[in-house]
Amino acid sequence: MKGIYAYVDTMDNSVVYVGKDSYIDKCARKEDHMATYLYNAQPFNKILQNNPNRYEYKEIFVFDEISNAELNQLEMQQIALFNPKFNFTKGGEGVKGYKHTDESKRKISNALKGDKNPFFGKHHSTSTRRKLSQIMFETLNTTGYYRVTKDTCKSCKRGFRWRYNYLENGRPKAITSVDLKKLEERVKAKGLEWYKFEEVEE
Repeated sequence: MKGIYAYVDTMDNSVVYVGKDSYIDKCARKEDHMATYLYNAQPFNKILQNNPNRYEYKEIFVFDEISNAELNQLEMQQIALFNPKFNFTKGGEGVKGYKHTDESKRKISNALKGDKNPFFGKHHSTSTRRKLSQIMFETLNTTGYYRVTKDTCKSCKRGFRWRYNYLENGRPKAITSVDLKKLEERVKAKGLEWYKFEEVEE
């Protein structure tokens, strides 16, 4: 089985790392991250091994059948969506290490344009997209709202603010507010989807 996994910071429930695993049923990548002989293989391995009780492993998507190209694209989409602080590449391309040069980014972008993109011409139904989002976001947070997470906010009266994550022209964007109702109004004003997970039809 192949799939997408994430590590969540148990202190603030934020997504700090997203990755893909070609043997997710065996937790192969989870074991790699914690293997002492791979300590220097990538920066996140060092972070995780030095803080083993802080970051929690979560399986986000698991597939019996999916092509490597589709898995790569899904990983890139999730990294773009969550912008995890410990992902140092865009993902998908399978290169470990730090951020790519502008030239490298341009080549990757061009390689995924139009019919070169494995998802080109494919569209999930609204129902499917909502169900996939419910699986992902219920796993990663407990707000109960589509694309909504809680951010720690020291200057906020309650110590947190609501955050709606979305993509605009392929770039991660967010709308924030300390008031959930106001956040809903701002999200709807931009023509974005807003709903509670329990409203998703089976």
